[in-house]
Amino acid sequence: MSKTATHPRSASLQAACSMALDIAAGHDAPTRIKLLPAGSFSAHDGRPAGLEDVTCAAWVLTDAVGTALVQAARQRQREFVIDYEHSTLKSKDSGQPAPAAGWFSALEYVPDDGLYATDVRWTDKAAAMLRAGEYRYRSPVFSFNKHTGLVDGFHSLALTNDPGLDVLPALAQLSAAGGLLLADPISTTTPQEPHHMDKLAILAALGLPASTTDDTALTALAALRGQVAAKDQEIAALQAKQFDPARHIPLAEHQKVADQLAQLSTQADKAEHDKLMAAALTGRTILPANEAYWREQPLAALQAFLKDAKPLLDMGMQTAGKPPACDSGTVALSADEKAVCDLLGITAADFLKSKAA
Repeated sequence: MSKTATHPRSASLQAACSMALDIAAGHDAPTRIKLLPAGSFSAHDGRPAGLEDVTCAAWVLTDAVGTALVQAARQRQREFVIDYEHSTLKSKDSGQPAPAAGWFSALEYVPDDGLYATDVRWTDKAAAMLRAGEYRYRSPVFSFNKHTGLVDGFHSLALTNDPGLDVLPALAQLSAAGGLLLADPISTTTPQEPHHMDKLAILAALGLPASTTDDTALTALAALRGQVAAKDQEIAALQAKQFDPARHIPLAEHQKVADQLAQLSTQADKAEHDKLMAAALTGRTILPANEAYWREQPLAALQAFLKDAKPLLDMGMQTAGKPPACDSGTVALSADEKAVCDLLGITAADFLKSKAA
């Protein structure tokens, strides 16, 4: 895993992007001209996007490249030319003369602003044309990386009235015609350029020693990815169990429904209780004397009693409504009456008193 990557010069192209001169007619030609803006920029028609063999969406002039261009210009032995309609680059093919409109040699870069020519000297003819308003646009010629858009050289400046964009011929022509190319244009990277991480940094992030082999590092990385995936599944499961107000009724509404259900349950229990009491009194599994008691008992207790209860005999029918005969002060009860006394837990005398009443 290497820290740096290089790009061949074959990835570089030339471009000319026209911009307004911002010179009002009747005013003197400026001695300071902005050549390129800082940051990302493009032509009014959207280029460099869409150009053949170009993958970048915009040109990019970083602070580092701007500073490098200024430093490289100081080492030059020749001046930059200002011509008409890029005649300097076209004259070799057209055979036409390429007169200069002006010259400059000093560059200045202003961070977050752009690259400037600071010592522009115009010919008398060009100065007169500018005062007369005969030229309205400036068109810098520069080279750039067709993949990243990063500016990596500067050639010249042209006066033009065509605000369009030209992509100029081969890069070799830029150098042969006296253009300025950075010695290492890729040394100043941009976020668009590929970046290779250092293996030692990766091992340190994984908590592994520097001597770890690639296979071991990849195994550890795969295990870490598995742990992350498992955590993601765990988080998803927890999120699925979270309280969702849209799927639950408010607490007050829940209490209201619970109270209604409790009321209905009470009513149902009372109805069942009354039904069982009526059947028990009719079937004489509960005597009228014990009705009040069983009316007060809960439904579960009544159901448990009636589960095994047997019908009881009517004592009034056995004695014609009179107390049973007693012998020598001893209460005489029938076997059934004694069974009733035992069941109710009362004495024979109390039973006879209640019967007589």
